[in-house]
Amino acid sequence: MITLRRRRRRRPVLSIAALGTRFTIETDGPAVLGAARALLSAFVETLPASRGKPIRYQVIEVPVPARGVRRWSLVRDGTRIATARRAISLVPWLEQDLFSLARRRATGRLFIHASAVGGRGRALLMPGAKGSGKTTLAAKAVQSGLVPFADDCAVIDSRTLTLEALPRAFRIKPRGQAVLTPWGARLRPFRTPGSGTLHVRAVRVALVRTPARVVAIVHPTYRPRATCRLQPLSRATSLLKLLAAAYPPAVPQAAAFRALAALVRASRSYRLIYGRARHATRELEHLVGRRGSSARPS
Repeated sequence: MITLRRRRRRRPVLSIAALGTRFTIETDGPAVLGAARALLSAFVETLPASRGKPIRYQVIEVPVPARGVRRWSLVRDGTRIATARRAISLVPWLEQDLFSLARRRATGRLFIHASAVGGRGRALLMPGAKGSGKTTLAAKAVQSGLVPFADDCAVIDSRTLTLEALPRAFRIKPRGQAVLTPWGARLRPFRTPGSGTLHVRAVRVALVRTPARVVAIVHPTYRPRATCRLQPLSRATSLLKLLAAAYPPAVPQAAAFRALAALVRASRSYRLIYGRARHATRELEHLVGRRGSSARPS
């Protein structure tokens, strides 16, 4: 939920609700709010926001007397988080800090370092280490017609084992940018000055507001020029990989382990090795149910 209002000093304020926590963002730089609104518009609030005092972010210009120049600082509730020469360069820092704080304050959820896509009440969870190609693969799947659920961090309800939608903007590295261009009608890139990473938003896509059932856990691995192979994976191996990808739990560790074990038992697990994202996307569509599956679960 995002609203834009103005205070008495005509300083625009962006109000955001994410994972039950409310945030406000204010700055004198109009370009910052425009960029923040574009980058954070993918936040979907699936539960009512808390009624407590919102977390306050400010992007303010501060002088540096020793150098005779001015810098922009990102401040959260009076604490400086980052500093940059240009205000617009602080937007990715703001998005990352906001999401990390919302994750730490959330309760009753499990957070997995994974991307997720789906459709029609069914979702695919794609955990993996940095550089495994999960973000590029998820963005390519959205280009092909699937719905984004998460990037970098997937949210699992620890009680129902369903996947909650939190489709942050995709962070695409230069290697992935070559795979995804041309962007098409469903993806819109947003580049931050001074960064090689490109933030890409899903557009013209109906945001998912209801949790989805995880039908498969796919562990992707990108290998240049490799033939696309979707191989069944044992539950034990899948659980170990899932535990390695889990963020520190917001629920007791024993309960988190039981929930992840139950999630693995209730879904199918695969290892996906691919060299071309287009071929791998077809396998994801098979698993969601848009086409006939080409793999057999163990």
